[in-house]
Amino acid sequence: TAWEGAQHADALFAWDRDHVYFASDHGRVYVSVDAGVTWTSQSSALTASGARALNSVWFSDYDNGFAAGSLDTLIRTLDGGTTWAAITTYPTTADNITALWVKSKFELLVGSNAGQLFHSLNAGVTWTSVSYSGQAATDTVNGLSFANDKVGYMIVNTTLNVGSVHLTINGGITWSKLTTPTNAGLNAVFAIDENLCYACGNASAGTGVV
Repeated sequence: TAWEGAQHADALFAWDRDHVYFASDHGRVYVSVDAGVTWTSQSSALTASGARALNSVWFSDYDNGFAAGSLDTLIRTLDGGTTWAAITTYPTTADNITALWVKSKFELLVGSNAGQLFHSLNAGVTWTSVSYSGQAATDTVNGLSFANDKVGYMIVNTTLNVGSVHLTINGGITWSKLTTPTNAGLNAVFAIDENLCYACGNASAGTGVV
């Protein structure tokens, strides 16, 4: 669709080499089952999202997935994206969900552009607020990535667009801030294992940041 695209690094999710999902800034979810050669719009996602921009999409298995975006939009599928429905129990703050990590069909973490981090163990029926070191209401939680069930990394940008990396070793219950190189904002994070993680961001002093 003309003028439709991604507005976040987590807008693209590949379950395997063939099955790829794309969440668009128009509120649609597209799926490819042939490694990106052809794409199909999962039309119910547009209705479930209220046509609000989606930032992230994530699946825990072939059937169960979530997508999230603007104005606290959070939608869920139980059938591989054939049908999507809105999750209306997310703590409404009229902010944007800017980070999503799905650990199972029941457990997920979401972060916002208001410095919030929420954890659910029952697919979004109820939520627990999670704090992290240096947390501020002007922060943007911009990405989450877990190496396993316990160890995960998170990137957070301040209102001055300075990014920091945070670490959890207990599944996202508590987070500690790590020493982070000078940067002008971090955009994506990916954990390889418990000790190795990459983050990348905006150019700083004319140099790309990795």
